[in-house]
Amino acid sequence: MPDYKFAKSSMMSCTLFVLVLLLTIASACKKEYTDFPYHNIEQFEVSIDEKSNIDAVINGDSIVLYWPPFITMPDSITPQIKVSERATILPASGKKVAFSDKTTYTVTAQDGNSKVYHLKRLNNQPLFSFELARTMVRGGPFLLSGSYLVADTSKTKVYLVDKAKKEIRINPIALLTTARLNAVVPAASVIDTGSYQIKVITGARTQIKGPFKILR
Repeated sequence: MPDYKFAKSSMMSCTLFVLVLLLTIASACKKEYTDFPYHNIEQFEVSIDEKSNIDAVINGDSIVLYWPPFITMPDSITPQIKVSERATILPASGKKVAFSDKTTYTVTAQDGNSKVYHLKRLNNQPLFSFELARTMVRGGPFLLSGSYLVADTSKTKVYLVDKAKKEIRINPIALLTTARLNAVVPAASVIDTGSYQIKVITGARTQIKGPFKILR
């Protein structure tokens, strides 16, 4: 007569063994497919024009973008971004954002941890200088000498600033190079004699000097 108690015990042992084996396999699989913990920006690239791109430097939690000299900084950029495998980024790659130090990106790893990056824009335009080459006379020549002026009349502007902080633009500019600017002092119908400061905006930089005298 068969020993049913022994058979039942053997079946229970076998079932327990199978369950333990399945749990062990499941545990091993879970460890093998652990979510990725990486939340890095690996590349941050911005187009200047159809032919030129610049890459940002990732320094800690900063995205440092060195803008080329003598190229006007835009108000917005549309970067192409690569992040760690299985991570996501917001705002997304290819989305237009404000080109501002207030712009931030959040990279979220597959395991849910995230890191915030701050955009830092740095201007590579060198500091410029200028000097008044001769005394100003109403309706007479306005001559500046200097260095590192942006030789583009759409990016270089000159103003006379009176004591009330009113700005009078000197326009048009007759000659403009990186070291010289020639124009005409406004006529008597536009400006009075006295002391004025000279304000020069060239590219992304601004300087104000003076006061200088305007004679009759």
